[in-house]
Amino acid sequence: MNRKNFESIYKYYKKNFREIGKEELYKWEAVAHFQKYWDMESADFPEMLKTALYKTHNLLDAGKYFPNRMLCLAAEREPGKVKKHLSIFLTLHWIWKIGF
Repeated sequence: MNRKNFESIYKYYKKNFREIGKEELYKWEAVAHFQKYWDMESADFPEMLKTALYKTHNLLDAGKYFPNRMLCLAAEREPGKVKKHLSIFLTLHWIWKIGF
């Protein structure tokens, strides 16, 4: 990802958020919902995942592709594996985000 391009887009988005936000508010609500319900240590990981992803709608499902449902189904069948791989993914994302 080109950080300079990203920063330019981000500044535009932030400056014009009142207009853009009218159409995109559901995305921020989905993020807030996810953050509120995400608990990697949940005793019922599959149910927690399903609850945390509840408001993602078209953000994780589109057309003939249903990654949200597949992820939740995989978590029901193999909760330990899904938890492990999500932990790795989120750790890598966090490392990328802070620039290490």
